[in-house]
Amino acid sequence: MDYFADADHRKEFSSRLARGGFGGDAVDTEAFQRALPSLQKIEAMRKSAIKERDQAFKELERAFSVRHPQQRMPLSMAASRNLYNEMREEKELRRQERLLEKSKKAAQNGDA
Repeated sequence: MDYFADADHRKEFSSRLARGGFGGDAVDTEAFQRALPSLQKIEAMRKSAIKERDQAFKELERAFSVRHPQQRMPLSMAASRNLYNEMREEKELRRQERLLEKSKKAAQNGDA
């Protein structure tokens, strides 16, 4: 790690590598080779993500192509769930407002 952190150490170590017959990029090459398994995993994950994205695009295109031009796009499962939750919250809010109104009227009738 000193090779990458300290310029003086890098210069000294490079001169020793040169005396041993190694080129100036020997350390970088070795570091790359050691990192290669991790890079391969990252590349596999990237390819998998691209494949999933492309599949989602295909499904979206299929859903878009089968609908009537005047019809809205079908909602995804997440969008449907969010819409349902919003409607449920609005219904609960209206219920609470009705209860509040009832309690206000009851309080007014009790005072009169």
